[in-house]
Amino acid sequence: MLRDEIKNKKYFDKQIKELDQLNEKRRKKLNNNKVETLYIPDVIKGIFDFNLRKVFSMYSRGDDVEDIKIQILL
Repeated sequence: MLRDEIKNKKYFDKQIKELDQLNEKRRKKLNNNKVETLYIPDVIKGIFDFNLRKVFSMYSRGDDVEDIKIQILL
C-alpha cells in the first residue's frame, strides 16, 4: 500500500471524520437495540468495513504507523 501523494491532508481529515460519524450512528443503533436481529451481522460488518477504510485513510494521510496500530486494536 502506498501513501497518497495526490490528495491532501484535508481530504483525508474529512473522510476520516465522516467514517467516524457513520460508525458512531451504527454503534448507537446496536447499543440501543434499534437493529433487527436479522440485520445485526450486516451492521457489525459495516462497522468493520468503515474501520478498515479509516485505517487506509490514516495511512494514506501519512499518520504514524504506531497510531494506526492503535486504531486497529480499538
